[in-house]
Amino acid sequence: MARILWSGIGPWHRTAYGLLTAEFAYRIRDLGHEVVIAVMGRPERHGEAKGAEEVEAAQAGGFTFAHPDSRETKRTGLWDGMRVIGPGTREFGLPPARVVRAAFGGHDPDLIIVLKDPWVLYLDAYDEWGCPVLVWANVDCDPIGQPDLEFFRQSDTIPVAVSKFGLSTMRKHGLKNARYVPHGIDTSYWTPGDQGAARDLAGLPRGVFIAGINAANIGPRKAWGEQFAAFASEVRRGRRDSLLLVHAAPEHPEGFNLRHIAYFHGLNASPDRPRDDDHVRFGSNYNMRSNQMRNWYRSLDVLMACSYGEGFGVPLIEAQACGTPVICTDGSAMSELCGAGWVVSSTPDWEDGHCAWWRRPDAEDIEQAYEAAWQAREDGTTPALKKAARDFGELFDIDRVFQQYMAPVLKELEDRIS
Repeated sequence: MARILWSGIGPWHRTAYGLLTAEFAYRIRDLGHEVVIAVMGRPERHGEAKGAEEVEAAQAGGFTFAHPDSRETKRTGLWDGMRVIGPGTREFGLPPARVVRAAFGGHDPDLIIVLKDPWVLYLDAYDEWGCPVLVWANVDCDPIGQPDLEFFRQSDTIPVAVSKFGLSTMRKHGLKNARYVPHGIDTSYWTPGDQGAARDLAGLPRGVFIAGINAANIGPRKAWGEQFAAFASEVRRGRRDSLLLVHAAPEHPEGFNLRHIAYFHGLNASPDRPRDDDHVRFGSNYNMRSNQMRNWYRSLDVLMACSYGEGFGVPLIEAQACGTPVICTDGSAMSELCGAGWVVSSTPDWEDGHCAWWRRPDAEDIEQAYEAAWQAREDGTTPALKKAARDFGELFDIDRVFQQYMAPVLKELEDRIS
């Protein structure tokens, strides 16, 4: 048995980072290890989040204990029986050494697993621990971003890529000890369902074509402009019985005013007052429960996920596991995550912070993919697409991923520790 410190976003958060903490930490424990979760985030905010912006910040892990689902952990100090400590004095750091040791009964950890972008981590955060440190990293640009590369070159941490693309660019740039462990989802939960019943439950019309976008409205990376423009072109060319459901805060100080973009393209009648005949609808609940998200995916005809870059792209897998085909960009991890749907062309787009390339999707190509998705329904080929989507989603079943990829890495390190 090893003492394993898991450092990441709290398992109550609805982001990919939080979901992966929730799914992987207890499976590691169930192998017989002692697992302590050290949550990241800003320590100064402990009240429950209010309003869309604060909820989205809480979802992202900024307000560690502001998330409404953290109440029980605040009360007990436990998550599913595992001790939870933190946050530390720095947002993406570890709690003080005395706190870590106390959580392990006075002992040092044997292994530290960090689930976070390397470029936000601190080189000195792991210096005092003489144990292996795995950094499970998302790489969303090509090549691997310079800050990420420098972190790995200057630290003794072991890089673990969440995509084959990430593994390839890591090794290409000298990180020969990189491993590959993809994200995973519970495919016994994320399952197909009756689309009509899902729409009835969500108050959506049955007789229209519905696309969806599930993304955080922070920065330009999610290609809001390109995706809205493509959808608007389809509506103008005669697909007026179409809806675009957006699961994101429509306004965010670090993102875009999505209501204004919808109004600019003539998709909605007002920039700030929702109407029943709007083509773009924003959910009133920005922190949907898992059962609500599953119903949301089931109600869609296609998921649009054409961002500039993804370290992985969990919504792509969740949607396909629910039988919903996807549209995504031909770059980063996205290209390997389209089992049923359409991959759109793109052009390089320089991302100065990473000193590397993102990929800007072509709006006209997104429009053509949307038209193909529409036509699949008209041609009666949707059932075959749904089956292919489900079959592909099952490849990323969390138990399969854990046994095939994570467990061998843990065994290798456990042998080294002992």
